Amino acid sequence: MEKFTDADQILTTEMQEEDLKKAIQYATISLPWTFDRMQYGIKSQRVVNDRIMNILKGVLNQSILKRALEDRGYDCGTDWSNYRESDIFDFEINDRLYDVKTTHVYSEYGESDSQYGGSREPISPELIEKYRDNAGPEWKTFLPMIVPFTQLEGSRKKDAFIFGIAETQEDIRRTEPDKDDDGFWVAAPYNEGKNRGTHFFHTENAIRAREEKGQGFNVEFQWNSQQTTLGGDDDREVEITLFGEWDGERREETFTLAKHESYTSDTEFSSFSMARVENAGVLEEPDEITVTPHSNYDGEIPKPTNPNIDLDNDDLEWILEHDSFVNLQVPSEYSVMWIGHIPKDEFFEAFQQYQAWFNPKEDIEKNEPARATESLKKEFNRYDDKREDLIEDGEEVARPELMSLVNSDEEIDAGILHAAYNPSGPLGAASYYYPPYTFREKALYILPNDLYTMKTIPKDGG
Repeated sequence: MEKFTDADQILTTEMQEEDLKKAIQYATISLPWTFDRMQYGIKSQRVVNDRIMNILKGVLNQSILKRALEDRGYDCGTDWSNYRESDIFDFEINDRLYDVKTTHVYSEYGESDSQYGGSREPISPELIEKYRDNAGPEWKTFLPMIVPFTQLEGSRKKDAFIFGIAETQEDIRRTEPDKDDDGFWVAAPYNEGKNRGTHFFHTENAIRAREEKGQGFNVEFQWNSQQTTLGGDDDREVEITLFGEWDGERREETFTLAKHESYTSDTEFSSFSMARVENAGVLEEPDEITVTPHSNYDGEIPKPTNPNIDLDNDDLEWILEHDSFVNLQVPSEYSVMWIGHIPKDEFFEAFQQYQAWFNPKEDIEKNEPARATESLKKEFNRYDDKREDLIEDGEEVARPELMSLVNSDEEIDAGILHAAYNPSGPLGAASYYYPPYTFREKALYILPNDLYTMKTIPKDGG
């Protein structure tokens, strides 16, 4: 098969309105059932909103790819309706299962007036061609094709990988609502202190127990504000839509909430994924919308790992403020450049020819070689133990033993992007991609020139 060498071999696809509709439909209902692949946790509004965006972009990119390939005569399969059971990243082409991997470039960070001072060349097929074989250490020209550690187990069920780079102008995760914008502003519950909001709203055991017993919950919204204003804006209102479900059936309710008033949903839910506030920009400091559930469940739902915790404990408050939201209205110029594909076993062969990188500093021009610290070796051993268990169960595992990649000098003889955490946040290998030139999680990587061109994806399932 032909490998990627030329910009003209890249399949560039543009988003259509229907692609975004599918992605929003999936993202607004599936959060309680999706894997936290980036291990964001649920400790702040910001990180749970990042999870929402990852769900949205995953489905959006696959919808775009599906349409583009079907236009070229491919038979593609996805199932967005089965979110309770299936993997969001499953993508089938003629009976062959692909893991679709996309990274994202926000053009605003490369402009001369950005906080980064125009430090990147604009992304383009020509730039990808130019730096297709750059293995580092300069991060500004480093375009790794990555598979995160957290996805290694899921990847064993796939036949191959497809890699793409998505681009849009504005980093939509960082925006806040204006009074007059028409964004799709949503927020989802998160854990804060002892008020374990997501335990109540999003835990599978609680959801299924409510459905089995036929006893769910309603949700109350109360708009509080200490603000005394002139000009007559005390009659402000917001329109809120609740997204939840019951036994796999989507449930929505839309209502209007006025300042200093409260509303309790007529709809009973077994899970509540998130809320949309259509005109979120009218919420101003110190406006707060307090969200509280009212359980109809008779009894307790013990947490399996700690029976002392009642998953149905509705003694909690979730606070919505002006900056609580993320906008699912992706800009219309959103596009994805699909670079190529590679069989799974070839990926695991190819990554072993590269250098492991780490970047422990800010504003550094180059990555530094990553070394196998004691904590990293413990993690390698955990993955190797899982690998051995799978082999003993009769499964074929393409990835090698990770500890076999560590030499006698504690160097890592493979393409691994190392990440670590300290009190100030994540540290990790830098690359061309934002944010913020640092990977949040450990990953394996290969380069664009390792991929086969998109037109060589088999049409017969072979």
